[in-house]
Amino acid sequence: MKKLIVAEKPKVALKIAANGRKFLGDFKLNGVLLTKNYLEKNEESLAKAVKKIGYIENQNYIISFAEGHLVALYDAKDYNPDYRNWRNIPFPYVPNPFKTKVSPEKEYLYKNLEKLMNSSQVDEIINACDGDREGSNIFHLIYNQAKCKKPVKRLWVESHTEEKLLKALNNMEDEKL
Repeated sequence: MKKLIVAEKPKVALKIAANGRKFLGDFKLNGVLLTKNYLEKNEESLAKAVKKIGYIENQNYIISFAEGHLVALYDAKDYNPDYRNWRNIPFPYVPNPFKTKVSPEKEYLYKNLEKLMNSSQVDEIINACDGDREGSNIFHLIYNQAKCKKPVKRLWVESHTEEKLLKALNNMEDEKL
């Protein structure tokens, strides 16, 4: 079984792979070992390559990424077509329940994460999105939209240097969902 690490951006996924090798093991992209030095010299081309593939993996881990907001709240017009004109929306308008949708332009990224989250090869998910509210929201909207029920650990990282990343990987905690 593998653990899925979900980063917020492709470059962060690459930094986790390259700088977390002592904890996570080695990762290769296009047959080349991801190291800190190799990543620093080739970051742009590696980011394009990982975006095309959607993830990197080794024997124990899969690292993927969200690339921002993949799931969003419904607009008022999604609840009621009459609300296309904002003047038709009653005030205050608070839908109950709130509903979410996958952003059409990022559906391929969402589908990749949904597939990985619900894969029978994955037994645990690590939320490595940014530690602020927005990062947590990005992860949880995807997780809930995918109807995933697997346990989640939280990776709180100050920076993606080897030292800080290893400390964070060694101190992950169960996330309360």
